[in-house]
Amino acid sequence: MRENPAFLIRWGPRTLQRRLNPHGIGFWALVEQSRFKISSAFLRETDLKTQEIAASIGYSTPAWIARAFTKWAGYSPNAYRSALSDVHRRAAEWREKGRSETRQPVAFASCSDVTEET
Repeated sequence: MRENPAFLIRWGPRTLQRRLNPHGIGFWALVEQSRFKISSAFLRETDLKTQEIAASIGYSTPAWIARAFTKWAGYSPNAYRSALSDVHRRAAEWREKGRSETRQPVAFASCSDVTEET
């Protein structure tokens, strides 16, 4: 059974609506924003299956989270996770290259050419 969020924070439903309106956000928009943040964190930080993530944020089937996540991020949950793993792999490769090279960063490369005049 779903609990009434207004009741959980000890406000009536109308008070909750009045408090959200000045910020230009409705209750369900806030719920969807929270679901996106939570699901994207799960995709980034865990190996949970889409079905498990869907259940944890209140969706009954993986199809619902796939539709919603595609609307939010422009990618399916699996494509989002794959893109993240590619980014992490490239970052690791860059770090490995950076540690093996002894060159100065580009911003400081020209500093050694400058001589001090006294």
